[in-house]
Amino acid sequence: MLNFNKTYTADMMTFELLPSYALDVQQRIADTSEMIFKLQQDLMPDKAINILTLASQQLQINGLARYKGYVGAIGYARLIDQAEKADKEAQRISESFQEIYIGLCKENILLDTMKKVLENCINEIHSASEALSENMKNISENADGKYYHIMADKRLHDLVLSANIASQCIMMISDMYTRNSEMSQRIESLKVNTLVLWRAGIAALRNAPDKDKMDKVCGIEDVISAAIANIIK
Repeated sequence: MLNFNKTYTADMMTFELLPSYALDVQQRIADTSEMIFKLQQDLMPDKAINILTLASQQLQINGLARYKGYVGAIGYARLIDQAEKADKEAQRISESFQEIYIGLCKENILLDTMKKVLENCINEIHSASEALSENMKNISENADGKYYHIMADKRLHDLVLSANIASQCIMMISDMYTRNSEMSQRIESLKVNTLVLWRAGIAALRNAPDKDKMDKVCGIEDVISAAIANIIK
């Protein structure tokens, strides 16, 4: 489908066949457009925002930042217990970020495929239109050929409309692709860099609890919260 090239010949554009001339390429545009509109109703970035919002809320509940001022007062045993809960939360957040990242990448692969389909459809419509216009020159506009020209002009008009729809869909795809790419890059950076540091800091705190380690972990949690807020804004 992506590399589909069709040669349009005079036998395809007789008066009887004009109503269905190049109709298959118009149908591909219509089908692809419908897929895009459905995708817009269920965009991965919107799902990602919901997941990130939940992750931010869970971070506030299960993170260590709320215990920052109580190091020494709550006892190291309890602090270690809270650090274990925070580590489990960090693992869940990391997994949810990975899920989002993969989802965004998969959606972009689909968008890229649809873009290529539409680009090929536009090229094919141009070829079909040129062939039909050229064939019209060979049909005299006498009484017998008059209706052919009327039908052919209508088909050309319909083909132009389909090409315009395809072009608009390509612009929509580009916007969606860009948004997905930007979000996936931010999430991947946060997952690879900050979340790794967070879990390493929690591990160090569990092994030997002290105020400095606690401050470091809490600082990283603040960075994560700010990064999530920046992504979902």
